Amino acid sequence: KIDDQGKTLTKTGPTFQDIIMKKDAVPTGDVLKQDVKGAYSPYSSGTYKGPQIPRGSAKDPETIKMWSFGFDNNSAYEFHNTTLKMTVPEGCVTTSIKVPTIDGVSQYHYVLHLAGQPDQTGDVTNGGTIDTTKFGKLVRGLDLVLGTVAPGEYTSTVPDQDMAASYGVNFYGYVDHSVKIDTELKGTVTVTADELKSGSVKEKTQQVVAPVMSKVKISNTPTQTYMVPGVNDAGNIYIHLNNVDRNYTASVYYVVLPINAKLNSTDANPVGAFNLSDGSVAKPEITVFKAKDGHSVVKVDYTNCGQLSDSVMSFQLANLLDVGTSEAPYQVYAYSPNNELVDLSNKELTKVADDATTLSYVDGNRDAVYVVSGTWQTMVAKGLGLYEQSQGNTDNGLTVSGRSHDFGDKAMTYVTSVRNFQSHALKDVTTVINLPSINDGKSGFNFQLTGPIEIVDPITLKSISGEVTYSTDQPTLLNQPVTTDTYVATPTDWTKVRSVKVVIPSLAIGAGVRFIMNGIDPTLTNDSGKTGYLSSVSWSQDWQSENGLKPYPIQVDSANAAKITVDGQKAIIKFVDQNGKEIANYPALTLQGVDGEEIPTDQITQTINTISQKKTSAGRQQYVFHQVTNSAGYTSSDQEGLSSFIGSYDNDSTTDQVYTVQFNEQFDTQSATLTFVDDDQNQKLVGDQQTTKGDASTAINFANGAQELQNLINQGYEFVSAVNTTNAKTPAVLNNQPNAKFSDIQFGNYDANPQGSKSFVIHLKHGIKTVTADDDIQSGTPINTGGSARRKIPSGR
Repeated sequence: KIDDQGKTLTKTGPTFQDIIMKKDAVPTGDVLKQDVKGAYSPYSSGTYKGPQIPRGSAKDPETIKMWSFGFDNNSAYEFHNTTLKMTVPEGCVTTSIKVPTIDGVSQYHYVLHLAGQPDQTGDVTNGGTIDTTKFGKLVRGLDLVLGTVAPGEYTSTVPDQDMAASYGVNFYGYVDHSVKIDTELKGTVTVTADELKSGSVKEKTQQVVAPVMSKVKISNTPTQTYMVPGVNDAGNIYIHLNNVDRNYTASVYYVVLPINAKLNSTDANPVGAFNLSDGSVAKPEITVFKAKDGHSVVKVDYTNCGQLSDSVMSFQLANLLDVGTSEAPYQVYAYSPNNELVDLSNKELTKVADDATTLSYVDGNRDAVYVVSGTWQTMVAKGLGLYEQSQGNTDNGLTVSGRSHDFGDKAMTYVTSVRNFQSHALKDVTTVINLPSINDGKSGFNFQLTGPIEIVDPITLKSISGEVTYSTDQPTLLNQPVTTDTYVATPTDWTKVRSVKVVIPSLAIGAGVRFIMNGIDPTLTNDSGKTGYLSSVSWSQDWQSENGLKPYPIQVDSANAAKITVDGQKAIIKFVDQNGKEIANYPALTLQGVDGEEIPTDQITQTINTISQKKTSAGRQQYVFHQVTNSAGYTSSDQEGLSSFIGSYDNDSTTDQVYTVQFNEQFDTQSATLTFVDDDQNQKLVGDQQTTKGDASTAINFANGAQELQNLINQGYEFVSAVNTTNAKTPAVLNNQPNAKFSDIQFGNYDANPQGSKSFVIHLKHGIKTVTADDDIQSGTPINTGGSARRKIPSGR
């Protein structure tokens, strides 16, 4: 190398890298880089290590972050019309794409490339997600238009599953189960911009591996506190999760209840559920159904709940009333497609038996596993037993006080049971049962049979033979046998039956019998607030002897009389903002009453007042009452007249009465200023300063800014740059493109929590114009005289 004086330079230095320059001296090449990473880091300490990517399971595949794309502008220059072009291979099922969060960007435009189908275009908010579920395995790539990329702007590519999703462009989904193990999947990324001569391609290859089934230990602990029949909080069945890793998500549990107990709740969520990984309690979908052999099964489905953690699930049981001294088994089954379920000794749990009864416990799922079984016991002292129970349309099982909703199923069940706790067998045990009737002195509706009653053993549920007759009359039940002779074996009209008589030939020591009466409340929709009471009496053939079963009736007004109460209409009160979104921490109120009764508004008014007192960070009222809308769409803005607008319960409706209380959310406002300065005159202020204000997090808009800038350009100024000077220490360049238009400047949004005002400056310089002595230059026109031979000053000026 020879210097300008012809001297040979002999000193050596470090290797240097050429940076290709365009004619406008903006660098290109490696200064705007792109990158792509796979699902896992090569340094991962987890189950998988890059470049491995697990194949999804055939059922309920786990969604992971498959690909992560990004860019890095390590130059001191802006790039314009920048686009990140990404491709993913066949075999990847893309369910969603998360885009990065970049300061000053409100949204991105994108083009989604599909296999064999037209491209899909759209816009996605800054940091938002593109839902690609319906395209899935057809997704082949995405072009994301980043627009102007500022100096130093970047989006990291993060492979690890537990890292922040706001970095990079992340493709979520799974590798299709049909892809062969050891297949190599290649993803690519290219970045293009106006200032780049050509875009280079960066690629990443991942190797498909078999999914590693993480082990989850499951154990069971029954805790039975009470064995007396009829006790509600008799104990719990606990299921424990141990050694849960981050992959334990989709799972379903089936708890087959013992025949001598029931789930002790009628709530929508009657189970003490597992915890999620964030410490909150999961909200699984819970259903109770009857299996093929008559057992009640509680199904707890965690499929859509997210990541579970080491925790305990509990089921509180209530002992049935008529089971006497009994011992009945319960079983627990589970299904988890993405995990290997093991016991405490790490032994894999076995799959369910392939028989019709067992499969009916688990919805026919042959991939479910048997977890554990146990025994539930009840015990009573010697004596006699006559019991009544019921089940309405909202009950999980038999209870003394059943409930039905007035617009639910009209079906109801009443049960009378007899058990022999004597020291000898009983002969010809006779039971007379009066059905709930409006003429019995207490019931509010007529319960109608829909067919013959059933006679079963309370423990085995097997049929027991007996003589059954029916009557349209209701005898008076006293402490003596019923002698009426109006009972017949086959009634001509089941709806008119008011009493049932059953004779059991023999009842052994400790044995029991259950009489099940299935029917309906024909006037259910109009019976809100009404109750139907059962009454019974039972005696044995030798009732007059010392050891005989003497008639001791359960009357309609007895504390242990079975009853079903019809719940009234529900009024649901929702509290939402102007966008219809539920106001945080104020869930809907559910009120219930009888037909024609006024819906109480005290709690509604109190909630409205509480919400109205909420303040923004700046101390202003956050929510202002706007109006109430009822189910029919009518509205009222009269807060004082709330009671008359809401009115009364209406049981003629087959749906809940819904009232939506709407508030207008007020946001903290923030001001913003825009100033124009002349850089050639030591940043002298020129033009008119623009001021505006707006709500937090909304877009900043200077309504007259464009016109003011044009006025200054008409005076001979040229645009240099637009700068956000809100932070005086680190002002941010918004646009420094020569001759940029006002619409090219993105002022961004007001702060989410405004503190002070926002300030912006547009820098201008004097325009340059060649003039001669013959040109007519108006007085006041700026002329730049600095440094160029082509610039002329007319003589005489």
